[in-house]
Amino acid sequence: MAGSAIWVIAQRRFVELQGCVADAAQARRAEALVKALPDVQAVLPRLTLPGEAPAYPLAAAAPAR
Repeated sequence: MAGSAIWVIAQRRFVELQGCVADAAQARRAEALVKALPDVQAVLPRLTLPGEAPAYPLAAAAPAR
C-alpha cells in the first residue's frame, strides 16, 4: 500500500486501524484484509485521506524552549 502509513492496534478480537492512506480504495482494502483474518470480530477503521484532519487523537506538541 504505497503512500500509506497505518498503525494496527489489536485488543482481544477488535482491531483498530489508525493512520493515513493515499485514497479511499486503499482504506477499503486495508479494512478488508484485516476482516479476512481469523478470529477478528470487528475492525475499527480510523483512516484519513490526504488533507483530512486525523480521525484519531494526536500527542500534544512539546512546549517551546
